[in-house]
Amino acid sequence: MFKNLKFKQKYTWLVTGSCGFIGTNIVKYLLEHNQKVIGVDNFLTGSRKNLLIIKKIKYSSKNFIFLKGDLSKELFVKKLLNRKVDYVLHQAALGSVPRSVKDPFNTNRNNVNASLNLFYYSSKNKYVQKLVFASSGSVYGDNLDKLKNEKKIGNQLSPYAASKRIVEIYAETFNRCYGLKYVSLRYFNVFGPHQSNKGAYPTVISGWIKNILTNKKIIVFGNGSQTRDFCHVDRIIEANIFCAVNNKLVKDTFNISGGRSISLNNLIRIFKKIF
Repeated sequence: MFKNLKFKQKYTWLVTGSCGFIGTNIVKYLLEHNQKVIGVDNFLTGSRKNLLIIKKIKYSSKNFIFLKGDLSKELFVKKLLNRKVDYVLHQAALGSVPRSVKDPFNTNRNNVNASLNLFYYSSKNKYVQKLVFASSGSVYGDNLDKLKNEKKIGNQLSPYAASKRIVEIYAETFNRCYGLKYVSLRYFNVFGPHQSNKGAYPTVISGWIKNILTNKKIIVFGNGSQTRDFCHVDRIIEANIFCAVNNKLVKDTFNISGGRSISLNNLIRIFKKIF
């Protein structure tokens, strides 16, 4: 992993959601390779503990700037991008399908409105070479194809999925209207270090591990035969950086996954062996 990632020079990277699970891992990698990073988070789901972790990394004292702010606020984003930024890695979002069903307005504000502001002011920044953003496999909705083709999605089945698809459409539109170069990455079930297992909406792997370590039962909805494609966060880091610096990619969409499916029942068997 990461063997193809090479930095020709020291760039400035704007990483949104920098204190979230994926954002923290991306920021850590960039700083460890002596890149300059501007991190942004509103701590709605990001962790202040992750910010402390980031600040202990080599080169962070001279290469890392953190700004707390809300990307859905236009003035904040305008000021944020009134500086030299080479690449924007947009990881900030309000996740969880159940949460979006419960509160679609907050999902729209943090996913759609925030992205719209970021896209617009990135397109106006003469230094920004490209914007790479986190979409989701949820945009495939009711598409039951075993192998998901980026050009064939389905009907979105939740406000969260709809918000991610709307953001993709905005990226396509901003490319046509403003020349914004972008890459949309559709993540599938990401797991890895710094993933939170707290709150009402933990992911499958982090939630199950928490239950095991606290001697609680693993909860499975259905009979456990349903399959998922789990993707380690290292692959997400690699995809974001590779797509950013690759000059051939200017308006592209890619699935980012582990490359194979596993049933929840088989995942439980693996957990039994480990624990």
